[in-house]
Amino acid sequence: MLETSIALAVAAIPEGLPIVATLALAFGMLRMAKHNVIVKKLSAVETLGGTNVICTDKTGTLTQNKIEAAYIQTHGKASRIAADISNTSIKFEDDESLKDSLAYTCLHRVAALCNTASYHYDGKSEKESGDPLEVGLLKMVFCSYKKPEDHHKQFPKVDEMPFSSETKIMATLHRNNQDYFIAAKGAVEELLAFCSAVLEGDKIIELTPDKRKEWLMIAERKAQSGLRMLAFAHRNTNTKEKDFLHHLILTGLIGFLDPPRPEVPAAIEECKSAGIKVVMITGDHPATAKNIAMQLGLAKVDDEVMHGNDMKPYNQLTGEDKEKWLHAPVFARVSPEHKLNLVSLFQENKMVVGMTGDGVNDAPALKKADIGIAMGQRGTQVAQEVADMVLKDDAFSSIVLAIKQGRVIFDNIRKFVIFLLSCNLSELLIVATASVLDLHFQLFPLQILFINLVTDVLPALALGVTEAAPHIMQRKPYSSEISIIDKKRWTAIFTYSSIIAITSIGAVFLSHELLHDAEGWNRELCNNILFYTLIFSQVLHVFNMSFERGVPFHKTEVFRNKYVWYAVASCIVLAMVSYWVVPVRNVLEVTIYGWKDWAVVVIASFLSLLLIQFTKRMKWVI
Repeated sequence: MLETSIALAVAAIPEGLPIVATLALAFGMLRMAKHNVIVKKLSAVETLGGTNVICTDKTGTLTQNKIEAAYIQTHGKASRIAADISNTSIKFEDDESLKDSLAYTCLHRVAALCNTASYHYDGKSEKESGDPLEVGLLKMVFCSYKKPEDHHKQFPKVDEMPFSSETKIMATLHRNNQDYFIAAKGAVEELLAFCSAVLEGDKIIELTPDKRKEWLMIAERKAQSGLRMLAFAHRNTNTKEKDFLHHLILTGLIGFLDPPRPEVPAAIEECKSAGIKVVMITGDHPATAKNIAMQLGLAKVDDEVMHGNDMKPYNQLTGEDKEKWLHAPVFARVSPEHKLNLVSLFQENKMVVGMTGDGVNDAPALKKADIGIAMGQRGTQVAQEVADMVLKDDAFSSIVLAIKQGRVIFDNIRKFVIFLLSCNLSELLIVATASVLDLHFQLFPLQILFINLVTDVLPALALGVTEAAPHIMQRKPYSSEISIIDKKRWTAIFTYSSIIAITSIGAVFLSHELLHDAEGWNRELCNNILFYTLIFSQVLHVFNMSFERGVPFHKTEVFRNKYVWYAVASCIVLAMVSYWVVPVRNVLEVTIYGWKDWAVVVIASFLSLLLIQFTKRMKWVI
């Protein structure tokens, strides 16, 4: 009884499980790091596999973040433009007379002064730093008659109101001899609220409600064509004002182009087939955001874009509001608070949320999301600190790759847990059956420990690094509440272990009946047949750990995993070492008499593999 209880205790514990689980997660982190995804928390690797909502920024993630000034609108004059850095000139596609206007000159001055980026071109190479949009402005100014540094020398900065996601405006105060010059830029509808006049030709005219509406319509129309529109304003004053953002003179509008990343449409299609909802969140104009979303296949013509101004506080949302939020593919003019509320709503509906962010104000949303994703190139240190993972290339496709890898790791964890549990349960069944039926043979505790060391760790490690199954991104995400081992998989585990136990014990009876019936029951030989049949059955059982329906056996991800073959070969060699090395053989009490007994062991081992494959093909188990 004491020997049996020790044998059961040894058989019941999957010794390799904690090691294999940790190494599988760590290997997944290394694999993602090679694809520009740095995962900071080990637990996040598995959570990625269950992600079913991705809330992503537009600029730099869905687009190339190569922002260039492409359109200028002043009163009565407009033209598409293209800055030629090598020739330091600007090409006007529509109206070249625009460059002779006072508004054009003022527009360049505001663009250079209301700017915190830096840009330098020495004729061979470009050096730039700062926000890509501001760099794009400096490139435009660089190609004009007056360089950005010349503007700064003439108008040294005195004060600044930095851009914020709440105001969507930036303004700077500059000294102009004995007077002062105010430069401001920002979202068109926001900056127009601080303008009381507009520059028309050489005159300053009152900005009436009708004119204000006209400028808004121009911005809306251009935004619908995919341009990101910004308004620019200025004012001269003879006193240094603390609050200088008022009574501004509208100078004009500049439209920017930021082309989508070419790989993003395919990545979004992959998300759709995988049951993952992609939501664009941006501070841009709704029309611009929708235009880009339609180019990427993220939104349709009749889809509604949620505007930040129309989004209520979370505690004031009605059921109808929540439904709109849940089904909207694009959110424009949003604040960090809106991001946080959106995460809360998705989580309230049992969704696993991935949220991207790059600014300091994004930190609360990144921390609350199930997977916080910070930008590695343009993200702040604060955002990167609170995030679960960092994208080195800021690309949306890297997020999709990380989710795919998360699914692979979740699947692999399931594979080796099922493998280990079914192998250990088969040992329990054999020990229990031999004890209950008082058979002439039994496994010894040391033999069970040897079996676990040989058959558990190496095949399980190989399963932990298996590549993705063929259809892994064509199925719905796992629910966040699902167990790694659910009822179907427990059924499979009991079926697998029963087949292995039956064929292993059956091998003993087959050997006795066919080869040694006249000799009577040889307890030592029966033990040896059972011992090696169980080893080889468990080693071959690793090939049963593919759960994709309709995939031929030789094309499964497990069969094609070279590490599985290395593990199987190593386990077989180790098993034979226990027979060939005399000291080990004596300790394990191993002696098999002839090749016929070995043939029974091999046939019974392959029979367990065939029977399990038959149950899987008949769909009796997964």
